Amino acid sequence: MYVLREELQEYLLMAQELHDLAQADAEALRRNDTGSLARHGEIRRRLVVRLTGANHRLRQHRARWERLPRSSRDPGGVVADLVRRVLAAILRTVTAERLNERDWPRFRPRADLLASPQPAR
Repeated sequence: MYVLREELQEYLLMAQELHDLAQADAEALRRNDTGSLARHGEIRRRLVVRLTGANHRLRQHRARWERLPRSSRDPGGVVADLVRRVLAAILRTVTAERLNERDWPRFRPRADLLASPQPAR
């Protein structure tokens, strides 16, 4: 169960990173800062890779955890507390991302930053 707690703590940190990134996106959208948005996209892509691995590990731990007798699963409530905190962080992140999506139509990136590079001749 100790490993499950460690995995949940790592997952919570990643969920908080995603929330912080959503908050930074909101600020970049308000400032019309395409450079920051591009950097955030790259950070988000790396974070998604980490989250994918964490999801896989958590599924494995959950399967083992569910095979334990109920009385020995989470005697101190630590796992349940971590799960609640992870879910709350995910909900905050989803809410922030939805607000950002609402602001995207008002976002007007500079045309020169969106133009495709011309092939060299």
